[in-house]
Amino acid sequence: MRELARREIDRAEVELTLRQPDAIVPAPPARHFYQRRYVDKTLNETMLLRVLVEEIVSETAVVTL
Repeated sequence: MRELARREIDRAEVELTLRQPDAIVPAPPARHFYQRRYVDKTLNETMLLRVLVEEIVSETAVVTL
């Protein structure tokens, strides 16, 4: 979560990307990038948020963003 603060990304944007991605791109092994465009309120620019997710049978873990 420190990375969210450092990059000034709202946690709600990450959660929305995980729930409603624009695209899911495979990234072997057993990982996927969940991608979604959003408007950065500070910069007033459209940004691409990519969340790297590792899917494990019992859980889903966010690796990096």
